Amino acid sequence: MKRYKCRLTTTHIDLDGDRMMLSALEGMVAQINTRYIPMGIEHDPRIPPMGRLISAEVVALDDGEFAVDGVVEMYEPDDHLPLSYEKEGFPFNTTPVGDFALQYDRGFRDEFDQELISELSEILAVQASPCIKKSLDPISVLTIGGGFVLGAVASGFLNRLGADAYSALKLKLKELFAHRREEPGESLLSIETTVESGGTRMVVEVLVTNPTSADIDQLLGDGLAQIDRISRSLFDTASDVPKVVCDYRKGVVQPRFGVRRDCVPLRPIIPEDESNN
Repeated sequence: MKRYKCRLTTTHIDLDGDRMMLSALEGMVAQINTRYIPMGIEHDPRIPPMGRLISAEVVALDDGEFAVDGVVEMYEPDDHLPLSYEKEGFPFNTTPVGDFALQYDRGFRDEFDQELISELSEILAVQASPCIKKSLDPISVLTIGGGFVLGAVASGFLNRLGADAYSALKLKLKELFAHRREEPGESLLSIETTVESGGTRMVVEVLVTNPTSADIDQLLGDGLAQIDRISRSLFDTASDVPKVVCDYRKGVVQPRFGVRRDCVPLRPIIPEDESNN
């Protein structure tokens, strides 16, 4: 593992016309200095963390603006890092049991997308949340989150929504991603389930790239049952490995990597011949 110093952000206006306030920088530094923060590539959730931020500080610049300078540990192929408890676990999205969540990024900003996202919000009975990501090669990601009791993802989705809303959800997702396939770049559908038992939580995120109508039907059908099986098989590790990322291809939800509480990726997280038994 190698350690580097880097500049993370400043209060200058960026290429998107956005500007971070000094208070936001101070909040960022406070979080970095108390928690493990993963470092990824271009906000692509399909790629395991490449490193972690271990410390940061606010520095004054000569032009009167401010910056956050951080120290990053970058992983190397031969690293065998012991699990660390020196700081709090990394902050990952969780959804309370009984709730849904809907999040989208700037890729879904045209009028057609926004209308469909509004309809998805009504179906799920949630307020959709925009997610700001700074990236040179942005990937459009729509995330549906849900909180469930361990082993009840498949039944929870249908029972909570009801048959009519469940069918409407799939229909609107098909319309949205059919439109996205006409646009340049990749679009991802993320089903991010939080499973809970005995006060312990684990997030199982399933990602499908440029989903077709068949993908959406299958993922929100048998795919949910597969998530139940995967989360049950891995839940004993949830305290130390609170997140598992899977991909979905040809009807199969396949775990690809886990993320330890200290942001170290684990791969493979589960043998391929066990994930769908």
